[in-house]
Amino acid sequence: MLTMKEEDWDACRSTLEGHSWEVTAVAFSPDGQLVASASGDKTVRLWEAATGTCRSTLEGHSWYVSAVAFSPDGQILHTNEGDIPLSYPAIAPSPSWQKNQSANILIQGQWILRDQQRLLWLPSEYRSSSTAVCLNVFCLGLLSGRVILLKVL
Repeated sequence: MLTMKEEDWDACRSTLEGHSWEVTAVAFSPDGQLVASASGDKTVRLWEAATGTCRSTLEGHSWYVSAVAFSPDGQILHTNEGDIPLSYPAIAPSPSWQKNQSANILIQGQWILRDQQRLLWLPSEYRSSSTAVCLNVFCLGLLSGRVILLKVL
């Protein structure tokens, strides 16, 4: 099991702020470069995974957005409120090994697991309402409206 000091925890995470309501869904783009977050505030935000910079806020939904998923080519963002065409450069589909490699890391309740072994305990304020994993990077959508990116080394 991994034990981290508070300063180590701060060094390996990014807190993405902007939603005013619970984050209900998160997803990585096929190449892992973008993260989409959906919220009860009726918005979808696109974030750069490497920097945490908000690329855009997609507004105008009639109801809260509870699901997001990128199309395999990364050109369309599917939501429960409809499809959103994205005007970003074409994203190369991720190789199948990337999808399989992240399968051994997952979140279960208050724990991040690697190979079904407890790796990192999540304090209550970091327990997510939605999660996504791309290789060794976790995206946690929180009830507070924040999105956390956490890289597991």
